[in-house]
Amino acid sequence: MLLALASALFVLVASAPGDPLQVLTGGYAVSPEFRAAMNERFGLGLPLWERYLLFMKGIVTLDLGDSFSQGAPVLDVVVNRLGATMMLVIPAFVISTLVGTALGVYIGTPTNPGWLRGSGNGIALALYSTPSFYVGQLLILLFALSLSWFPVSGMRDVRAAQTGVWDIVWHAVLPIIALSLRELGLNARVTQGSLRDTLSMEYMVTARSKGLKRSTAVRRHGLRNAMMPVITTLGYNFGALLAGSVLVEVTFGWPGIGRLMLDAIQVRDTILLIACAMAVGLIVVMANLVTDLIYTKVDPRVRTVE
Repeated sequence: MLLALASALFVLVASAPGDPLQVLTGGYAVSPEFRAAMNERFGLGLPLWERYLLFMKGIVTLDLGDSFSQGAPVLDVVVNRLGATMMLVIPAFVISTLVGTALGVYIGTPTNPGWLRGSGNGIALALYSTPSFYVGQLLILLFALSLSWFPVSGMRDVRAAQTGVWDIVWHAVLPIIALSLRELGLNARVTQGSLRDTLSMEYMVTARSKGLKRSTAVRRHGLRNAMMPVITTLGYNFGALLAGSVLVEVTFGWPGIGRLMLDAIQVRDTILLIACAMAVGLIVVMANLVTDLIYTKVDPRVRTVE
């Protein structure tokens, strides 16, 4: 999957119009000598098939050369930015999973007050329907500009000589909230629908007929089976958070891989752009693999083949 992704990305990016050197020099005319030197250094003048072979060799050997827009090795640039993105994605994933699942269980349990379940269902639907970048702009207007509780953008306070962990955490609060709310609504909706279907199963009716309270039957017999669709979507949710981080990082000026990917697109840094997409693809593949392994542990009906 990763090799197919790398090939597709290379063809798409290489087929896009434009001259990377013109973007790099700000649109000014460049001399033939400078163009020849840059083409030789970054391999821009090679035939497409030769560039593809060199690129695939770099993928296999983990040596993609230097980024002409960043002036540093491509892998070093991606790894340095990937940590900042994970600082947003991992907390957002935990929040959206735990809070969204809890909200879905609440609005999916018939014994809870109807008006509260209806309100929770409306909130979950509204969160799922609102784009992350729009939520980020609203959070900036309210909590950063109007109330001045949080910084507007960035990862650190540029006015301070030294910044600590709490300064980074304080800058990350609004981006994490903006990134997590949509997937929180999705998890709540999935959990609610799964729990509603589970409560109508025959074994739940049997448990109720044996004298168990509805809350006890839900907790002992229904909740674990209702979690199966939620666990299935965990890998998708992680990938969606990585994709959504691009717009959230741009909105909040967060120096992560999403912002780096946008910068690479603007200057047509082909290798850097593909490396960013490959890093995201690798994480998504690993997240789906972990999801499958968790599924086999939670559901006793699923067993791996020895």
